[in-house]
Amino acid sequence: MPSPCIGVVTRAGARRRLVPPANVADVTTTGYAAESGHARAGLMALIEETWCMLNVMTTGSDDLVNFDLSGDEREFLREGLSQWGGPAGCTEELAVAMGFDSVHDLLSETKRLVVAVSTGTPMSARDWARTLVCAEIDFASDVFGAGVEWETVTALSDTDSLQLLRSIQRKLVGAVHAKLGTRRNQFQDRTVPET
Repeated sequence: MPSPCIGVVTRAGARRRLVPPANVADVTTTGYAAESGHARAGLMALIEETWCMLNVMTTGSDDLVNFDLSGDEREFLREGLSQWGGPAGCTEELAVAMGFDSVHDLLSETKRLVVAVSTGTPMSARDWARTLVCAEIDFASDVFGAGVEWETVTALSDTDSLQLLRSIQRKLVGAVHAKLGTRRNQFQDRTVPET
């Protein structure tokens, strides 16, 4: 089974693939035995996820990632970034939720992000996450984004845009997941009831 860990491009341009140990059981403490198959499987999944998170964290936030995006996908992201300050209206709270310090920071950073997306320049995973969430909200939300006016203010139809968005999400999911905000541990509420 391929590792869920992602590959990164460092500032020096070296490509690395981050992988957990071949046998994740090797990183458990000796003598620890799970009482059931479910608990053992959950433990192994938690160890592998933790290994991947530690690898990503220790590579540093300066590592740059690039994706093989089509011209249309890049155009969708550019449009999703460019509408902020135009038909897309942002509040301070939304800007912070999208990973920016303020609306002013959003407006200044989107200019840099548009250039990076346009030129295919590698960006940090956090920048990719901010780029994607800006485009998602701009396209879909009529409260904060262009919403129903998307087709009018861009050259993209809603149908094409939705297909492009789903394609981009599939390509970026491993790199952008959990890069913005604090998330509850996904295993917290997954205890197997005793029978």
